[in-house]
Amino acid sequence: MERFLVVHCPALAPLDDRGRHARGLAQVLALLQELSARPPEALGPGLAALATRGPARYFGGDWALAAHVRDLLAKRLGLEGHLGVADGLLAAVLAAELAAQGGQEPVVVPPGQSPAFLAPWPVAVLGQPKLADLLARLGVRRLGQLAALPPAAVAERLGTLGL
Repeated sequence: MERFLVVHCPALAPLDDRGRHARGLAQVLALLQELSARPPEALGPGLAALATRGPARYFGGDWALAAHVRDLLAKRLGLEGHLGVADGLLAAVLAAELAAQGGQEPVVVPPGQSPAFLAPWPVAVLGQPKLADLLARLGVRRLGQLAALPPAAVAERLGTLGL
């Protein structure tokens, strides 16, 4: 599974001045583009992601890459960034959210540990309210419970969205 670094810049999240925030996110994306041959992705207001394979190797690992990006955001753009690194985009987004709650330090989920990291999170973090409601009515309230179900049963009951 591919690893991602997610940058969460709370100052760019409010949409009261969409132009200013879009320009700010464009600057973050340009900064991330300097670090990799692969283009970064805008995930939403104040959120951007970068695949880490090449950049992490170059900077000496995920932690060093995250610290470097955090420092670049502060020095070059004057932005506070909360960073998360994990296997898979959802885990990296949640790691960045956790970093935002905990302060300045990036949250780096070790390779292969994303399933354990995701397990206690509520199914609501999937961003699918109808699916989360259905899962809760079925007694599945955490991502770990969902992951423990047989994929064939999930596909039969919930279709591709559930998978």
